[in-house]
Amino acid sequence: MVELRTIGPDDWQDWRSIRLRALAESPAAFGSDLAREEAHTEDVWRDRAGSGSVLVYDEGRPVAMGAGFAGERQGYLMVVAMWTEPERRGEGLGGRVLDAVVEMARSLGLRAHLFVMLENPEAARLYERHGFVRSGLIEAHGGRLAEQLVFQAEP
Repeated sequence: MVELRTIGPDDWQDWRSIRLRALAESPAAFGSDLAREEAHTEDVWRDRAGSGSVLVYDEGRPVAMGAGFAGERQGYLMVVAMWTEPERRGEGLGGRVLDAVVEMARSLGLRAHLFVMLENPEAARLYERHGFVRSGLIEAHGGRLAEQLVFQAEP
């Protein structure tokens, strides 16, 4: 059974497991890298799991992820760490995670935004299908160029 859950610090091992799988499978999609995150302590993983993190579980195993955090840009919640296992893509799991993070932003009175790597057009299409639009802002993230998309309207 597929279940979407906002997780907490006690779920840190699930968050760590899927995050490391994501970085290993799709390194160009993220502004971080596997070696850097493998070195994180349990306290760092607990903090990340407890900070607006969402997982999709299938039979108790995390298969899709994403999170939102405030702080970098006032008035915004930044969508981060979006990833779905390759064999589960096309099932709408990433969309479910994204919708949950957008709703989290709304509940906090914030506007969702994100940066997508220019070399990841599939992800950009997912975000656009869910109401995000390109802002035109391009920045370096993890040494690669990424474009900002901002949530504008209901998909």
